[in-house]
Amino acid sequence: MARPRSPNYPSIGLGKAIEAMRPVFKREHRNKMSKLTLAKHLGSNTLNGRMLARIGSLRAYGLVEGRAEGLYVSDDALVLLTAPADSPERQAALERCAFRPGVFQKLHEAFPSRENPQSAENIRYSQIKDGFTESAAGKAAKSYLATLGLATGNPALYVSEEEETGTGETPMQHTEEAQTALRRGASTPPPPPAPLKPGMQRADFPLAEGIARIEFPADMSPESYEDLDAWLKLVLRRAKRSIKPGDA
Repeated sequence: MARPRSPNYPSIGLGKAIEAMRPVFKREHRNKMSKLTLAKHLGSNTLNGRMLARIGSLRAYGLVEGRAEGLYVSDDALVLLTAPADSPERQAALERCAFRPGVFQKLHEAFPSRENPQSAENIRYSQIKDGFTESAAGKAAKSYLATLGLATGNPALYVSEEEETGTGETPMQHTEEAQTALRRGASTPPPPPAPLKPGMQRADFPLAEGIARIEFPADMSPESYEDLDAWLKLVLRRAKRSIKPGDA
């Protein structure tokens, strides 16, 4: 029996991919940039596995073009980021980008109906029969349907994306943090955080009593950083006052 494989599908739907491109276009416009520079505009200072997957998704949709140190915002990305929402040019770019990834193009050919689209379960099953793992097939189905909904203008007909929280952390990481907190004496594991809004990033620190979490803009001015630094010092002083006598 052939070993199950993971499909080469975008890790995020087209809608999320377009939103991810906004800070990139704002900072670089059409200038060429390195992969690390692109990662920084996307909210990461390192080229970790998740960020490489995110960049791969942008390239798969055709929102980013070029090679190595010469990546740049594509023509279709320019249209999607600047054209009026109801313009024919934007709709055409949506459809081009939606079906550019090979696995999405194949699914679109297998299930061409837009009026009566296949369910996520049927698409997931087709991917499993094609040799993909159950987990990867399910994520690909959700990402594809979210993308198809955007391209056809009927997002309410399709399941929402659930495969990525946008936090830079995986569900496994949350599980590991919960286990660490429990080993240090926490009574219950922390719940997973809500999805981040575009342009934001999150930092977590596991404590015995739970997870300390902060959200902040990925792109800050020096003045905003100084304001944040001063605010964090106030938060720490307040936290120190909550320490019980004798524990300090």
